Amino acid sequence: MEAAKGFLDQAGYKKVNGVMQKDGKPLKFTLLTYSSRADLPLIAQVFQSDAGQLGIDVKIKQIEIPEEYMAANRDWDLTTYSNLTAPRGDAGYYLNATYHPKGALNFSGADDDHLTSLIDKLNVTVGQEKRSDIAEDIAMYVDEKVYNSFILHPNTLVAYDADKVKNWITSRSEYYMLTNELDVK
Repeated sequence: MEAAKGFLDQAGYKKVNGVMQKDGKPLKFTLLTYSSRADLPLIAQVFQSDAGQLGIDVKIKQIEIPEEYMAANRDWDLTTYSNLTAPRGDAGYYLNATYHPKGALNFSGADDDHLTSLIDKLNVTVGQEKRSDIAEDIAMYVDEKVYNSFILHPNTLVAYDADKVKNWITSRSEYYMLTNELDVK
């Protein structure tokens, strides 16, 4: 909370009569969430509560199909959204879908020539190590430009039959769970 207050103060916001505002305008957001991921509405409620303590008004809007809604509507500011990419096993899918101007999941509207050129470079690069290096550069650039702000990541719980699953390694990131060495006996 103290860090958030500091950032708000730095941005010129002041709490007046319990309401965070700048130039007399209250700070308020519409936050989308959906129930097909049971944890997301709960995360939205915690976010709303914490923001309320800061004097920020957050209206939660429940939607049904997030990809369709976010692509067709701009009546929202924030969203709880989970984009699981493990089945791909490569950063290219996520980066193209989320940050390329033509990406199907580019809900933030990212259209940055430098970022696009990095993604295009990744798309023609062969070799896991080279691709990983470029993907890391892209991730750092996206973080620096704050195209998305990730407020949390879930813990991964894993259960498997060691007699049947071969070469499983539990990773902090789902991205690294599926490997070319993972197999079933």
